[in-house]
Amino acid sequence: MKTLDQCKELLEKHGGVEHVEVVRDEFLYAKFASRLNPKEPHDLVVHPVAEKQVLKVVVPHLAKAKSNGELFRVLSHLNYDMLLGKVGVDQDGEVRFEVCHACVDGAEDDPGQEVFGRLVETAMDMAHHVVILTTYWGMVDAGVPEAVAKQFVDQFRQEKADGDGEDTL
Repeated sequence: MKTLDQCKELLEKHGGVEHVEVVRDEFLYAKFASRLNPKEPHDLVVHPVAEKQVLKVVVPHLAKAKSNGELFRVLSHLNYDMLLGKVGVDQDGEVRFEVCHACVDGAEDDPGQEVFGRLVETAMDMAHHVVILTTYWGMVDAGVPEAVAKQFVDQFRQEKADGDGEDTL
């Protein structure tokens, strides 16, 4: 399994990630630009959990959700349909995204650079997706008509890199 220092080196090479620092010799903390508001970057946590042979990538503090609001139901549905990773909501309503990679026991090069990069990209892409959803439902819950909220968030949707015309949602 990759060491904390090896993960730090890979994260520093990853495009769009800045200010990588080691916290308590346990995990990495970094920032990446929000596509919705680049002036307010997202946090990114990379935590190699050696005793469990797992590499965890987390984007905390994405939004706040009310347990009785429509957003909570939408996030639960999103989580159910997700193939890789999970959206979590804690007791205070803080929304976060997490993706984990089970490492091969004893393999020092696991995950490889490509897999590590895909884990980070997945976290960054899902953060954007979740922020759009939470923004939309936050606007609707505040009384903004759904059509107006949709028009607002649609300007932040981006086509997939493979150019098939589908947006990131």
